[in-house]
Amino acid sequence: MAHQTIAIPAHLLGDKLSDEERAEKEKYGHQPISEEEAAQRQIDEIAQAEKRAAKEADLAANGYKYRRAEKFKSLTIGDQLDALWKGMKAVVEGSDLPEDTADMLEQIQAIKESEPKPE
Repeated sequence: MAHQTIAIPAHLLGDKLSDEERAEKEKYGHQPISEEEAAQRQIDEIAQAEKRAAKEADLAANGYKYRRAEKFKSLTIGDQLDALWKGMKAVVEGSDLPEDTADMLEQIQAIKESEPKPE
């Protein structure tokens, strides 16, 4: 006859851990920790929470910059400088903006409008 394994809940076996100790054991996968270890973990958790809060604050204040930078990658620096040069030259000569300069201005404006600077 084959033997069958049955899982018996710890509280039925006389487990003397408090609910808090049991939660600690389940969370970290071992016996309860010392007060010093618990204090260090608490310090570490607070530091992690502060880092997350700082990152969230940075994204709230500067997220538009990061999103704009990603979109501006499609406009090469060479193309931007070329359009700028041609535009400045046209202004000095008193002529209309070249088509590629006007196109570059429109592309940049579209990016700025799609990712507006917060008020």
